[in-house]
Amino acid sequence: MEHNKFFEKMAEILDVSRESMDSNMTLDRETWDSLAVLGTIALIDEVYDVTLPVRKLNKCATIKEILDLIEQELAEA
Repeated sequence: MEHNKFFEKMAEILDVSRESMDSNMTLDRETWDSLAVLGTIALIDEVYDVTLPVRKLNKCATIKEILDLIEQELAEA
C-alpha cells in the first residue's frame, strides 16, 4: 500500500519535516494532541476512505501503529 500522501500530510499535522518522519516515529505529547488526532482522522478518511474511532487512534504510539490500524480497518471493510 502506498503511503506517500499520508506521510506528507501527517508531517504537516505534526509540524515536522517529511524527511525526519518514518513509520517508527514516536508520537509524543507535544505534537500528538487532540487537534493532531482530529486532523489525522480527517486525513485518513481523505486518503484511505476509512473512518477511525478517536479511542483507537489515541492508543497509537507510533506512525506504524496508525498504519497498522488503517490496514486492519481496510481489511475488515
